[in-house]
Amino acid sequence: LLDETQSIGWSAFGEPYAGRIRPTEIDHRLLQRWKESCMKDHGGTCDQTFMTHRVRVLRFVDVVERRIVERSPDKVTWVALSYCWGGPQDHSLQTANLDRYQQPGSLADDILPRGILDAMTLTQALGERYIWVDSLCIVQDDDKDKLKFIAAMGTIYANAIVTIINSANTHVVHAVPGVSSPRRPQAVHRMKDFWLVEALDLPHQSWQ
Repeated sequence: LLDETQSIGWSAFGEPYAGRIRPTEIDHRLLQRWKESCMKDHGGTCDQTFMTHRVRVLRFVDVVERRIVERSPDKVTWVALSYCWGGPQDHSLQTANLDRYQQPGSLADDILPRGILDAMTLTQALGERYIWVDSLCIVQDDDKDKLKFIAAMGTIYANAIVTIINSANTHVVHAVPGVSSPRRPQAVHRMKDFWLVEALDLPHQSWQ
């Protein structure tokens, strides 16, 4: 059943309560469809986001040139990443590495944790170039910089074209399931003339 059903066409079955087949690797076409649907069907509503804290320039990770860049938020679109740090971040932006991280190619695979690398992969798959990641877009040892941009985080997330929420992991060193490492396959069982598919949302308590 998993081999025969493509996730991109699953919604075409027209059965609102049918279980969704999830491939072990994320189907980037499905993510792109979600984004396009969001922009088409209620983009006007999202565009009216209330700006509680406006900043003239933001730092972003340029996933094409692999470096930190500064851009006006009025002139570019961006993806935001929501994730758990899970402890100190050796890769984080500091006063000492700010200039270096602004050089093309500086954000190499051996510097960044897998969770951020996977988010960068998803950003490109969504047709976007910039992603906002707090550990890389706020100078962590500069109190003035932190005060300025932490206060703007609500606006940054609210105005991102997409937010990637890595809710599967408690540490950024772990991969986003389905991107660089496969997700656990769903269990499927046939009972007479119908199929049962394991739910994607697991119980919150073990006894459930």
